Amino acid sequence: MRTEREQYAAHPLGLVEVTEGTVSGTTIRLASTLVGRTSTGKPVTRLERRYELDGDALAYELWM
Repeated sequence: MRTEREQYAAHPLGLVEVTEGTVSGTTIRLASTLVGRTSTGKPVTRLERRYELDGDALAYELWM
């Protein structure tokens, strides 16, 4: 089973992002490899995410 993951997202904040990361057990960790923004977009330079499945509950954290 592959443990590497990629994610691409566009945000209404005027941002687009490409993230890459890994899966370990029930946890997915992603970090941005590219953040692009419009001239009016929020000044974000890096994003990180953590998803964790605990039984029937999915926890999600986002750092900007």
